[in-house]
Amino acid sequence: KCRIRLITTIATARVVENIDIDLSQHEKLSKSNIIKKISRLTNTQMTLNETSIRVRGMNDDVRYAKANIEENLTGVYHGYIHLEASQLSRVKSAVAKDPSHFQRIHASTGAEVIHESDAIHIFGKRSNVIEAKASVIADFLSFMLPRQLQTVKMHKTLLKSMGDPGRLAQIATETGASICLDRDINSVLIRSDDANICDKAVGLVNSMMVECQKLIVVMKFDSSDSWLMSVIVGKGGSSIKKLEKETECSFDIIKDERTVVILADSEKLVQAGQKALDNMILQARKECIFIYLPESALPAFIGRGGAGIKKIAADNDVQVDRTKTRPSTICIKGTESCVTNARNAVLSWVKAWEARHIGITIDLTEQQITSILGKGGETVRSIEKETGCNIDVDRQQLTLTVKYGKDANRDRAIEQIEAVIDGEATKGAEPTVGKAELIGEHAEIAIDKAEGTTETDSSSSYAPGDPSEEIVDPSEDIAGLDGVEVGGDDEEVAEAAEGAADEAKSKEEETGVATEEAESAETVEVNATGDESDKTVDHPVGQLLVTEKCDDDKEEGEYKPEINGTDEGRQLYQWLLTGHVGDAIADIVYPDSDSESSNDSDDECSDDDDLVVIKKNEKGEEVRYYESESGFSVRLPAE
Repeated sequence: KCRIRLITTIATARVVENIDIDLSQHEKLSKSNIIKKISRLTNTQMTLNETSIRVRGMNDDVRYAKANIEENLTGVYHGYIHLEASQLSRVKSAVAKDPSHFQRIHASTGAEVIHESDAIHIFGKRSNVIEAKASVIADFLSFMLPRQLQTVKMHKTLLKSMGDPGRLAQIATETGASICLDRDINSVLIRSDDANICDKAVGLVNSMMVECQKLIVVMKFDSSDSWLMSVIVGKGGSSIKKLEKETECSFDIIKDERTVVILADSEKLVQAGQKALDNMILQARKECIFIYLPESALPAFIGRGGAGIKKIAADNDVQVDRTKTRPSTICIKGTESCVTNARNAVLSWVKAWEARHIGITIDLTEQQITSILGKGGETVRSIEKETGCNIDVDRQQLTLTVKYGKDANRDRAIEQIEAVIDGEATKGAEPTVGKAELIGEHAEIAIDKAEGTTETDSSSSYAPGDPSEEIVDPSEDIAGLDGVEVGGDDEEVAEAAEGAADEAKSKEEETGVATEEAESAETVEVNATGDESDKTVDHPVGQLLVTEKCDDDKEEGEYKPEINGTDEGRQLYQWLLTGHVGDAIADIVYPDSDSESSNDSDDECSDDDDLVVIKKNEKGEEVRYYESESGFSVRLPAE
């Protein structure tokens, strides 16, 4: 018991250290809150004098505070790893034999690592020192001192409760291990020459951490709520001090992580502290609100010289400011009732602004947009002039937007636009009567032509290759009217048209002469062998030979093989229709003829020869075909 009390007394004894500074360093520290921040972080008491800084607290806390102050003054952070005397001796011997151990760590982290009689010391930038310390423990000491130096890691929010020197000293006396808190790597370091002692101490430290977690509450805030940190602290720390006095809890603020840590001696006190903090935050949200404004509305809301925003603040007795991080957001502060009134005023202003500037949008078709615009835009301009609104038409998105003006005027503009659309829809229904009449006229023409065809075609015949005659289907005159919609008043006319077409077709079937002669003209015999495989057609199947250009409805630019294309293509087309072989294709159709093309050089004819392909028919006989580059294939006459 005496040993436990002695070790605990030594571990909890307060020590005092002085850090010498010059006048420039004193001026730098006096103008910042560095001293206050380090004091709160390390649980030490610090006093700034003109020539020194006095630090008082627990031994490990004072050492950590001193390292932080020196870093702020010199830019160099000093870290260390304490070891047992026998362990340091082994490290010293290993480094003397192979200095590359620390050299590799220095090369990879940029921190300088040296060993002295009391500890391993590490110097450099704070982040580099922390990285080097973790590397020394994990890569070097874990190999040199297996299980003789162990760490228990924890979240930084537990450092304060786990750093209780009295409780750590008690575990040290129970196990015989040396235990200290290392804030650099958020761990408790446990060392002993006996690995079993270290294992036992690790178990007790873990049990202590479980207990500490019950006595701590961690509250983390989103980035959008970072403003609450300053509210919780208060001016000069007044708010947080008041909380600590009322709840008997300790509140630690970690600003860079937007975290508040609540500590107490019992779970009941921790819960009371959390409830008090929740109430403070709830009230703060009622007295400080944020409202997003459309970016394009900001100039109008702020007003010239800030007149608009000042009026909102004065009328509602609140403070209105634009946030720095989000320029389109305003912050309203004041009492709860005043803030509520200001909020309603701002939202009403935004709603009215959006109605004037964003307007009412409706979807339209291309035809409707054309009707609304009118000739030269006269229709839409007249609506704008009459209502005082602005009408924007987007022909790409097919939308129309009515802006500005009073609500009643915007509604009146929409009504006039809808009236234009309804009027256009009424006009579009009128032509259905004319379409029905047209069907009837075409039906009568079809009947007359069918009767004429019956009389004339029965006494005449169609000669292949003679383009002077025209074969006409009596039903063609009304074929182009398929799909025409007929209104309810024209149903009788439509039925009459269909009956007329049926009558024309029946008369054609009775004679059958024109149809049979047209079919017989589709093919001709090209040789006298009697073999049907050697027969070809004078014109493509279904091709009507016409002399009059009566197709007025054909689109411009339609491809006509008898006009467009190369000489060979046109002559090939005429050959297929008439059987006449032109000069341009004579050497292909009749390769053994005495035409001028047969006297050309072999090189010139090689391309045409390559286009003539010989294939075998079903009887095994060779048949010659001409194949164009586009894939068109024509069977050639037998040689």
